[in-house]
Formats: sequence, C-alpha cells, structure tokens
Amino acid sequence: MVDTNNNCLSNYSKILINEDNSVSVFLSNTYSSYPVQLTLVCCKALNPTYYFDLDTQKCFTEKPIPCGFNNPINLIVNPDRENGVEFFVEKFESGTCGLKISFDYLLKIKCETLLNIINPTVTTNKLNDENLKQINKTQQNIEDLNTQIETKTDTIILLQEQILVTPYSIECSTFPTTTSNQSTTNNTGDNFNNTAFNTTNSNAQLDNTTTTTYSPVKYCLTDYGLTVWKNILGPTNYTQFLLGDDSNPGYTCNDVIKIATQTWPNGVAINTCETNFGAKSDLLVDLNKEMSLLTSLKLDLTNEQNKLIETIAIGNSDCLTPTQALEALDIEMHLNVVNNTNNTLTSVFSAATFPAINLTSNLYEYLTTGGDSGFYICGDPSNTDINLSDCTILSIDNGLEETPNVSSCDLLLDELLNELFDESGLAASEQSTFLPTLPKNAFASNWLSYSTVITDPNIINLITNKKIKISFKINYSCVDFCLLLDNIVLDKSCKRLEKNDIITISKNPGFDLTRIVDNKKSWVDTTSLTNREFLVAKSDGTNPVRETNYNINDERLVINSKEIDLDISIASAIETDVWCYLNDNYGLLTGITTCNNCENIDNDFGKEFQDDRCFVFMDGPSYNFMDSNLTDNNDLICSGDGNVDFTKLITTDLSTVKTISNFENFMVSELIDAKNRQTISSYGTLRAIYERYLTSANYVNTISSAFDYVTMDKFSNLIGNYWVDIIEQVIPSTAIWGSVKIYTNTIFDEQKFKYKEYTSLFCDDSFSGLNKTNSIKGLICGSGEDVNI
Repeated sequence: MVDTNNNCLSNYSKILINEDNSVSVFLSNTYSSYPVQLTLVCCKALNPTYYFDLDTQKCFTEKPIPCGFNNPINLIVNPDRENGVEFFVEKFESGTCGLKISFDYLLKIKCETLLNIINPTVTTNKLNDENLKQINKTQQNIEDLNTQIETKTDTIILLQEQILVTPYSIECSTFPTTTSNQSTTNNTGDNFNNTAFNTTNSNAQLDNTTTTTYSPVKYCLTDYGLTVWKNILGPTNYTQFLLGDDSNPGYTCNDVIKIATQTWPNGVAINTCETNFGAKSDLLVDLNKEMSLLTSLKLDLTNEQNKLIETIAIGNSDCLTPTQALEALDIEMHLNVVNNTNNTLTSVFSAATFPAINLTSNLYEYLTTGGDSGFYICGDPSNTDINLSDCTILSIDNGLEETPNVSSCDLLLDELLNELFDESGLAASEQSTFLPTLPKNAFASNWLSYSTVITDPNIINLITNKKIKISFKINYSCVDFCLLLDNIVLDKSCKRLEKNDIITISKNPGFDLTRIVDNKKSWVDTTSLTNREFLVAKSDGTNPVRETNYNINDERLVINSKEIDLDISIASAIETDVWCYLNDNYGLLTGITTCNNCENIDNDFGKEFQDDRCFVFMDGPSYNFMDSNLTDNNDLICSGDGNVDFTKLITTDLSTVKTISNFENFMVSELIDAKNRQTISSYGTLRAIYERYLTSANYVNTISSAFDYVTMDKFSNLIGNYWVDIIEQVIPSTAIWGSVKIYTNTIFDEQKFKYKEYTSLFCDDSFSGLNKTNSIKGLICGSGEDVNI
C-alpha cells in the first residue's frame, strides 16, 4: 500500500509473480481483492533486487530480455495465472493412465509482411526518422496512460474505502408513532426513544390516553440485518432493493415496520442513521464504472507497449526472401505443470508441431509431396482496391496463376513462384510443366491436425493431480505471423478394474452355428467372401422354390445337414386364410357397406373400443370394434362403418406378396398408425381388417371361412399324431426333423402395453367429451367444466 508521502507499507494481501516475471500486488476488503499499481519506490521496497521498467511502469523480478524475432517466444493457452486443467487420477487408476493431446492449427501470414522482406520499409538494423518519431510518440502515450492508470487506481481505492463504511439504508415516510402523557415501557432491545409500534409491540405498556401519529424514519441495516431483510423481501425484491432505485425500491413501509417492530434472536438488525437510501448502491455503480475504465486503460497500455516493441524490432529479420521466411518457421508444443507456489510453468513434455522445413528439404518439395501445407497467406486491401474482403487468399488455380485482387498479393505470388521454380531444379524449357505440380491450396491451406498420446509413466507421474496447460514455443521466426488454434482437446484415458470373476467353464470351448436354408448341392473351394445364391422358379421369376442366398467367407465353415421342421401353427393358418381371402376379395379393404355400428352405439350390438369411444383411423372416420362376430342368436354383428377405405393407406400392391412372411411384413409396415400406436393396447387397423374378414357378408358377396383360434384348434386336434406317421414315410431316413404344434397370437391380436390416456391440451375444449386428465395441470378436460383433481 502507498501512503500520501509515497512510502510503501508492507500489508499487501496478496503478491503474485506473473508468467512474464512481472510483480502484481493486491489489497483486500470485505467484498473482493483489487490490484494496486506499483511505483519505483514500492518495487524496490518489496525486494531491492527487483527491476522497475520506466517505459512500461512495471516491476519485474529481473530485467526482461528484449523481444526480438530471433528469440524463442512462448505462447501459453489460457495464460490467466493459476488457471489450468487438473489431471486428476484416482487411486485405483494409478499406473494405467495416459493423456491424449489434439488440436487443429493454421499459420496465417500477410502478403504485406512477406513483401516487406524484399522491399523493407525500414533499413535493416537501422531506424529512420519516421520510426524514431513513432517511438517517441508511443513512449509519451505510455507515460500518459500510466499517469491515468495511477489516478484511476487511487479513485478506486477511495471508492472502496467509502463502500466499506457506508451501510445499506431503508426509509419509511409514514412510520406509526404512538405518543402518551405517561411514560411508555419498550422492551424490544432497540433504542428508539419515545417510539412505540401500536398493537404489534406486545412488550409496550401504554396508558389509556395515547395518540397514533406518522412520521418519516430512516434506518441502516447491519450485516445481520441484511440477512433478515432478504428473508423479509424475498430474492426478487431483495435484488431490486440492492439496485437503490428510488422509483422502485423493492420494499414498502410495511416491510420497514416488520423489521423494526420485531425482536430478532441473533443480534441487532437495524440502527438509526442519516444515510440516504441508495447511497451504497450508487457507490458500487461508480466503482464498477471506474474499474471498467481502468481495464480499458490497461488494455490501451498493453497495445502501446506492443507497438513500441514492434517498431523497435523492425529491420531485425535474417530472412532474405519470402520462401526462406516460410521455410524457417519452427514451432513446438509443450505440456506444462502449473506451480502453485509462484504460478510459474514447468515443461514436462515437448513435441515438434511444425518443424522448420529447411531442416530436411525446401519449400517446393514440402508443397508437392505433402497434403495441406498449413500456410494461410492473404492480403489486406489497399485504398485503391474496391469491394474486397478483409483478407483475400493467395491461391493457385488448376496449375495456372490466379490473380488475387490485392496488389500486394499479386507481387508476392510472382515472387514466390519464381523462387519455387528455382528450388524445383527444372530447366527453363520445362517451365510449362512447373505450375501444374503445385497444389491449388498451396497458400490457402485447410486446417492441419496434430495429435499425440503421452503414456510415459515418468511424465504421467509429474502431472498426476496437478493443473496442466499447453503452450506453443516459437523456436524461430523471421516474420510476423498468427498461430490459429481450434478444437483443443486434453483427454485423460485410464483403465479401471471393476471386478475379478472366477468363472467355471462347464463345457469345452466351441462356436455357435447359424441355421441357413441351403438348397444348392454343389460346392466350389473358396476362402474369400462369396455370395451363395440359388433359385428354382418359373421362367418369369414367379413362384420361387428352393431359394438359397447367403454370404460365406470360407466353405470350410459350413456343415451340411438335412433338417426339416414340420409345424402346425394355428396363427399362420388364420393369417394365410386372411391373405388368400384378401387376394380374392379386394373389396374387403374398401369397406363399402351400409352397416355403421358407430351410429348405433346404444343398440344391443353396440360396443365402444377400449378408449371409451369409437376408434379413429389415421385422422379419418371412426370404427366401432366388437366383442365377437355373433350375437346370442348366432346373427352376424355389424362391425365397422361405410367410410373407412384401407386401400388409401396401402402403397404396395397386394398381388406382389408371394409368401406368408411377406404378407405379415406387408401388414405391419403398411397398416400400423404411428400416431396412435402408444395410446391403445392393440393395433386398431390390423384388428379392423380381421373383423371385416369375420363379417365378410357386410362387405363382399363371398363369405369367408371366418377362422379363429377356437376353430383352428379343433381342426388341429382332429389330426392328432397320425400326420407325423404319414409325413415320415416321404422323408429320407437320413434327414433330421421335428414336429410341434405352435400356439401364438396372429398379427391381428398382438398385445401391447396399455398406456394411460392424458391430454396435453390446457382444457380449452378443443375436443369436447374426451374427459381426459391433463397431466400438467391436474384437471379433467372436456367435461363441460374443467374439474380440479
């Protein structure tokens, strides 16, 4: 801390050594820490060996090394003090971890920068008068900014001291005051002299002659009182109170009376004071403004300092041509550990990200033998260039020179092509074959990707449970350039042992066999992927039998056997008869009938579907399902209606279906409505077609067999076991076969989970009579009046 006599005190709350070896000091108040500008006297007071830079007005642990192109530059990703990614390793992961580092990068260079090597604006190693004037002007700007920063810092310190001693206050212009001719006893613990709080003060004893008046009061909140006040107002009003807006303070006189008339168990909540409402809020607003201005001034100072460095460094390039400049770029990636004691970095791993091209070859070989170059060279339009983007890319199009619309890139492209031709070693007569050898994006590259995985246990031990950062070291560069980074990933990969199981193997190791129909007799030796296909059918390809179609990698993986399964499937018998009946009576799908059971819902044959209403098919007409297809008098029940035409739902020609399995796929893929499949317990469309099959006389002239589970089960019981003996006489004795009776549901009766019905409507009577519960509001909607449940 600095006193008015410019002497340094030693009660700094925090001292930091930054990555550039500069020293930062901080003071703390109740609310936050704030930086303090160090002067020459204070810098030496901290440590006599410290160095104070008069140009930058900064204190350093040692004299900084002058910045130049030939000196390595370290670029730190996320350089903010101790911030970093913690490489956390649990105990059971120890010794099994690795770290993957990956990122995309691009090297962006301006055409003007490379041209400056050929025609430098400043004589090498010599500054002209214009540059000297610029240096003097920049130094003066730095001095002025340092003065403003020091003044602004003093203002901030003063505001922070005022904020510390300024409490939050509340006011009430109509606070009730009760007066009496006799003394009033108040046991509230607060010193409010001659003040009572009407009947709300249970501890006040008044005589029979009292008078209630109203007067303005002003109280200041203690730290404990702020907590009480927040509980009284609630989060929203308390936030508004902190803004200190007179037009909307966030509280009323009733709130003031409440905090003033109650006894709070943990201390005193308010005191009388003269601080106006909003005074502290105004000070905080002023502090934020001053700190924003201070940040802006520091940014301006950094820019001026960089400008000074760049001006002084002009002309120090060792590269003589643009090609040499590109060949000399040398960049490394470093993995660093953050040292918590002084916030410095220690490199534990490094890898060449973009090694110098001139170490192994030249630029021409690099461009013609690799993929993307990583160079993104572009030019800024000059005042004479019209309607151009901020950066026009330098590129070569189809082996022919493409003329950029920036004059600097025109000149640079000519120079680069001449230098690359010299490096190619081609004769003058071969110049026509030179340009096609260069890739179009030689200087307009896509992003390059870098990835490495660190598994060395020694390195992993150094970073375990520590914060890490990555940085890029520019080993050498003789021109200005931008290193663009994207998609930076630090990914920890560790193996963990979940459990150890001891498994007893009950059988010898083996393999699983898959049963595939193979009606092709001959085999050809093969050890490569082969499609084994065989088909016996009519000349037009219809009525296929003895089909074979599968892939095999090696014929030795096949074991041939004669296997036959002969099953009696009740469900397949019903489905097959429905399929055949639909093929012969397509009118069953059109639904043309005079029977409309939904209109006769109250008659003896009426039955509502599971949803307490007639079912609606795909936003079309309704359909009434039946319990059975016969009444007690064996009369056919009227099912369906005269409006549902299922042919409009079908996109495949039913006549193209040739097998029962294809028919099943056809039905479930064409006639299941996705919009209602989760609101009912079965597939309504499939069931409706089966009911039409049962009551076919209502739709077509031909009466169906009306097969159901009962009739098919009776039929299968008539066959008994005799069919096995009969079939066995025509099956070769070497065949392996089995027989069984299969009981399953047909595709028309597949059961699903019965979902509870709700409505997402907010009871707006869009569908009257639904009587469904709204799961969000808990109301029964559509019942005339919306009823809470």
